[in-house]
Amino acid sequence: MASLCGIKRFLAPSSLSLGSHIARALGTSSCRQANSSDGWLSKLLHVRKIEPGKDSHSRLLSDTEVVYELQIHDVKPDGVQPYLKGYETYCQLLASKAPDCELVGSWQVVIGDQDQYLHIWRFKQGWRSAHSSIHLCNTDDDLVKLQTDESKYLRARQNQYMLPFSFWGNPEPKHHGGMYEIRSYVLKPGTMIEWGNNWARGITFRKANAVAGFFSQIGQLYMVHHVWTYKDLQARKEIREDNWRKPGWDECVAYTGGSNGLGRTLCLELARRGARVVIACRTRLRRDSTAFFLREKTGSFNVRVMYMDLTNLESVREFAKELIASEERLDCIVNNAGNNIATHVLGVVRHEVCARYNTQLAKMYVRIAIVAGCTTTTRTKE
Repeated sequence: MASLCGIKRFLAPSSLSLGSHIARALGTSSCRQANSSDGWLSKLLHVRKIEPGKDSHSRLLSDTEVVYELQIHDVKPDGVQPYLKGYETYCQLLASKAPDCELVGSWQVVIGDQDQYLHIWRFKQGWRSAHSSIHLCNTDDDLVKLQTDESKYLRARQNQYMLPFSFWGNPEPKHHGGMYEIRSYVLKPGTMIEWGNNWARGITFRKANAVAGFFSQIGQLYMVHHVWTYKDLQARKEIREDNWRKPGWDECVAYTGGSNGLGRTLCLELARRGARVVIACRTRLRRDSTAFFLREKTGSFNVRVMYMDLTNLESVREFAKELIASEERLDCIVNNAGNNIATHVLGVVRHEVCARYNTQLAKMYVRIAIVAGCTTTTRTKE
């Protein structure tokens, strides 16, 4: 989900503006240091061990007492102007009553969840300031009235409290132009330290466009928000493509990519070692981009990327049938599929409902179908 935002006029000149809001599910793996007792996969991927330590994740990942709040407001289309006017008054009044509470930035979503507005507040004295602000907003008559009036123009609203990553620092004003981007991720529980360690290295390749990085503390847990700034969409495209050509950036992104991280890294290493690699991708767009990536990185055309949607058993059968007919042998199957189950609402078509139940079954089915149909199957040792 992508969105672009414009800064609103009630912000101070030193405030920030943020752009697109992209929510993306993420899965990462546990890290272990390869040693004499580890298997070949650990040695192949050069994973390093991260000690859990005795401190909380917030202490390990953030070195400041400053706390941030992200507010997300979904506004009724016919209530935008009165909402903006009311929120401007609210910001000015809150700033006068709570000097430790500062509005960092306020944005209107342009691409993505339209009629959505994002606001980030900074509490300079940490949790003490945050608690005082909550108490003030619920007891001060003027603030309560403003919030009540604002609620008439809202469809929904939510918030969460966040801390900044120490390697990213606190957000400072940027002067690149009118476009900002927020990329939001939901991590697997227990992987926040791994995420921070990998991005502490990866951020060095994109420092010029980095604005801020946060992780949630109260509200929806295991969420990460990265904030970037670009002059325009064309500049964003060119900068992102240029980053992929920098040595080291692709490894960081591949490792923290979630849906194709370890799988793509493993296939990349196998292809570099001269193996014939066949990869199944659940969308045709991902199939084409993965094929281009692997061939560009390895210089090998002995890489085949095929389409297979695990949520559709018919797609799995077609994949198995085509693979058996075109490949002479199969030595190893790597099952790196994650839980590809989407949420649906009432009234969806029959196929979408079935997709929720087919996913796990399809993973087993593809192994049975392919192995049963192959003329040569060789068992490999570690």
